[in-house]
Amino acid sequence: MAFWRKWTKDKPPRSEEAGDVLDLSKRITPLVDDTVNQVFHAHARLLIAEPIAYIVPAVWGAAKGVELTEVQREIHARISPAVQEIFKLLDLKDISQQQAFAIAYLIRGLFIAKITYMIEAFKNLADSPEDDPSNRGWLDRTDPAGNA
Repeated sequence: MAFWRKWTKDKPPRSEEAGDVLDLSKRITPLVDDTVNQVFHAHARLLIAEPIAYIVPAVWGAAKGVELTEVQREIHARISPAVQEIFKLLDLKDISQQQAFAIAYLIRGLFIAKITYMIEAFKNLADSPEDDPSNRGWLDRTDPAGNA
């Protein structure tokens, strides 16, 4: 825990710091995982068919010189509120625009990484044809893997 003390030693302790140090992580992780699951389950067939970079403008809500597709706009509409909720949970006060963008960049990068992982994991696990009965229901049992 010495690493974290380096960043928090000059700040007065908050009342919630006396509690579980993992509290925020325990609230953010399900929010990210649920959002990723919703996006993947709603658009799995298209996400698997498109190039892996298709998800990046969807998460950010913009693409340079290109109009977003309807599905990309839907994905952004699911992810954007989750990013805003994570900012609220972090309770960041008095941060610069550069700091806010850097945090948003990391959060959106997490969404991109988890969604692309699910896409590639699905592709790698789908060794048999789609109509093979052994593959049915696999998508319903898929969850994002790992926690920070």
